Amino acid sequence: MSPPPAVPAPGSGWAVAEAPSGPPQGSILVTLSGILLIVIGLLVGLIGVAVLVIGAIARRIFDDAVANGTLAGTSADVVDFLRGILIVLGLIIGLYGLGQLIAGLGVLMKRQWGRILGILLAILPALLFTLALPGAAGRDTAGGLIVVLVLAVANWFIIVALATGGRAFRHG
Repeated sequence: MSPPPAVPAPGSGWAVAEAPSGPPQGSILVTLSGILLIVIGLLVGLIGVAVLVIGAIARRIFDDAVANGTLAGTSADVVDFLRGILIVLGLIIGLYGLGQLIAGLGVLMKRQWGRILGILLAILPALLFTLALPGAAGRDTAGGLIVVLVLAVANWFIIVALATGGRAFRHG
C-alpha cells in the first residue's frame, strides 16, 4: 500500500493555482455600449416595421389617392415597384435592428460574439452619420443636427468601448 500524497504545509512555498471565480468583470463602458446597442436596435427595428407596413399598404393608399383625383395619371406599375422597394427595405432595416438587439444582448452577457457583432454593426451607421454631419449642420434647424450628432457619437462610442474592452468578455 502506498502512502497518501503529500499535502503542502501553509507557508511552505508551494504555489496554489486558483480558479477564476464567476464571470468576467466588465467595465461600465462595455455595459453601456450593450444597452445602447439594444436601444438603437429596438428603434431601428421599429423603423423597419413601419417601412414594411407602409410598403404593405402602399397599394391601398395609391388606390384611395387615385379615387380622390390626387394622383390622376400615375401608373399602378410605378406604385407596385415602389411598394416592393419599401417592403424589401423594411425587411433589411428590421433585420439590421434585430442584429443590433442580439449584439447588445451578447455584449451584456459578456460574450465575444456579441462584442464582434456589435462592432461590425456599429461601423456602418458611425460612418454614415459622421458623413451626414456637414449636411445636417447646413440646415436651418438644429434638431436634425442634434439627432445625427447623437447617433454618430453613440455608434463611435460603441465601437471604441467594445474594441478596447476585450478583457471584459469570455470566449464563446
